[in-house]
Amino acid sequence: MGRVITGSDDLQQGGHPLMVLSYGYGKSRFGVDRDIVGKKIVVNGYPLTVIGVSQAGFDGVEPGYAPQIRIPITMYNYLPQSTYDRLNDRRFRWVEVFGRRKPSISLENAQAGLQPLFHQILEMEVQQKAFAKASPFVKREFLKMLLELTPGSKGRSQLRESYSKPLLALMAIVTLVLLIACSNLANLLIARASSRQKEIAVRLALGASRGHLIGQLLMESLVLSCAGGILGVGLAVLIDQALIDFLPAGSTPLSLSSAPDWTVLGFTTLISALAGIIFGLVPALQSTRPRLAETLKYQAAAVLHAGSVRLRKGLVVARWRCRYCCW
Repeated sequence: MGRVITGSDDLQQGGHPLMVLSYGYGKSRFGVDRDIVGKKIVVNGYPLTVIGVSQAGFDGVEPGYAPQIRIPITMYNYLPQSTYDRLNDRRFRWVEVFGRRKPSISLENAQAGLQPLFHQILEMEVQQKAFAKASPFVKREFLKMLLELTPGSKGRSQLRESYSKPLLALMAIVTLVLLIACSNLANLLIARASSRQKEIAVRLALGASRGHLIGQLLMESLVLSCAGGILGVGLAVLIDQALIDFLPAGSTPLSLSSAPDWTVLGFTTLISALAGIIFGLVPALQSTRPRLAETLKYQAAAVLHAGSVRLRKGLVVARWRCRYCCW
């Protein structure tokens, strides 16, 4: 609703007491009332006029954090949140700049084109009072700095930068646990397949192809691995949501979702399928190579042995009944 902040709202320091509400804050605080646009809200003791409400789903340019309000940058010093004059002291680097490149200009060319302007700024800063006591080495190192451009499609997240390496280490640990679980499951499948040697030998003797039996055993392994993947995704969603709810609430609300997207579901499906095929292939190959003669001979002996035992028991019962009748 309303509009967003434009360049005309940033022409004079303290001259544009405006604000844009985030959709989440507007909905929870005001119920996204249509009449909220144009009203004044006191923020840190300073009245600001609401000019719009952001679109649902837009949480800002920093993934993980969702600002509740946005104000023109020229109003920064007029809200008593900081004792520093960040607007007029260029030594403060606190603004994140996002721009849209022309399709004909590459990222490398854009970065090279900004270096002269950036070095002019550095050479001007090194002459300021803050560098009066700096050594020549510090000044040389300061002037060696470069301006780096990075893709902005995913925003700039300090949360991602801080936890990327710990998450990679955690992923390595999870991979190790997955390999251990798959190896244990492969041993169980081998043990189960050994108990089905008689069944497989009979089916091979009756004309079933080895490839058909391998496909059936692999399908059983895939069903097992996919069931584990579905269970894992469900547990991950519940545990992630519990961890997010456990995080302390800071000055800026966290915008983290535990709902899996298509990338997560596709990766889980791929890993489950690979685990089922790789760790189910060895038991399938091993169990479909029985020694038919020995296995069937053992099977026949077992059947004969079981039948003779039942026959003897039947004869004993019949003899006992006959003796009872004669008595």
